Amino acid sequence: AGALIALATQHIWMAPVSAIGAAAPVLPTGEDVPLTEREKTISYFSALMRSSAVTNGHNADVGEAFMNKDKEVKIGDRVIHPKGTILTLNAQEAAERIGGKPLLADGIADSVVDLMQKAGLKANVVAFQPTGFEQLAFWITALAPLLLLGGIIGAYLEFKIPGVTWPGIFSAICFALFFLGHSLKSCSSPIPQSCSAWSAFF
Repeated sequence: AGALIALATQHIWMAPVSAIGAAAPVLPTGEDVPLTEREKTISYFSALMRSSAVTNGHNADVGEAFMNKDKEVKIGDRVIHPKGTILTLNAQEAAERIGGKPLLADGIADSVVDLMQKAGLKANVVAFQPTGFEQLAFWITALAPLLLLGGIIGAYLEFKIPGVTWPGIFSAICFALFFLGHSLKSCSSPIPQSCSAWSAFF
């Protein structure tokens, strides 16, 4: 999905240590897609990638080679990528200028500030930090398996040892924290982001 999103933007920038490509379809389990479905998927998304690349001024062959291992990428007399493997570009390869034009990326930037300077963008950089509730929700959900286990053990001991109240209290606290964390996480508002014209891989 990352390669397709990048090709749908007009400007692509890469972090010094980053890569783009390898967009071949696979099943959620990581296994290969059955042959008929694979050919259908590759045919459709190859056309979609070519269309996105052409519309936004990128090399259509590069976009198709991200998904189709039978696609050769050739610029002039130079073979950039031979047939037989899915194309993946690192930052330096993507930003390489061939014939006065970058292969894919406009350049390499170390940070958002560096990107703005190199791209000539003038705007204020606003950094969003998680709120206290978001941090609390993060840690509670990170400990969710332990809280759930503690709640189950506490409830079990409460039924097995009548008259002892602390297992029930412990179980109630664990379950309350478990559901509270997920409730806080679901209430956290996501930060809207737009990538209609620019994409950066950091």
